Amino acid sequence: MNRTAIKWGFIAAIALPVLWVGANALGWLGQAATVVREEVAPRTILDRYQWFIEQWHAIEEQDATLMAYKDAREAARTEYGTDIPMDVRRELAQQSAEIRGILANRNRLAAEYRAAIQKINYQPATMLPHFPETVPNLTLK
Repeated sequence: MNRTAIKWGFIAAIALPVLWVGANALGWLGQAATVVREEVAPRTILDRYQWFIEQWHAIEEQDATLMAYKDAREAARTEYGTDIPMDVRRELAQQSAEIRGILANRNRLAAEYRAAIQKINYQPATMLPHFPETVPNLTLK
C-alpha cells in the first residue's frame, strides 16, 4: 500500500471525529444563542413584566376581598353581639368557607409570583413590586 494513502487515512481517522465534535459544539452554541436571543427579546421581557403586574393586582384583589369579609363579619358581630340570629350565623358560616377558598387562592398566587421572580435576575425585575407574602391564617373571629 502507498505510504501517502496510509498517511491520509490516518489524518482522516483523526480529523473526522474532531470535525464531528466541533460541528456538534457549534450546533449547541447556536441553540444556546437562539435561547438567549428569545429570552431577552423586548416582547418576552414585556410579556413577563405584564404577567407580574397582573399577578400582583390579582393578589391585591384577593387581599381586598378578604378585608371586605373581615369588615362585614366584624360589623355583624358589633351589631348583634353574642345574640346572632340563625340566618346571620348561616351567612357567617358560608363566608368562612369562602374565606378559606380565597385565602388558598391568594397564597397560591403569591407562591407563583415569588417562584417566578426568583427565576429571573435581570434589570426589569427591579421595577416589580416586592414579594407578596403568604397569609398562613387570617383570623376572622
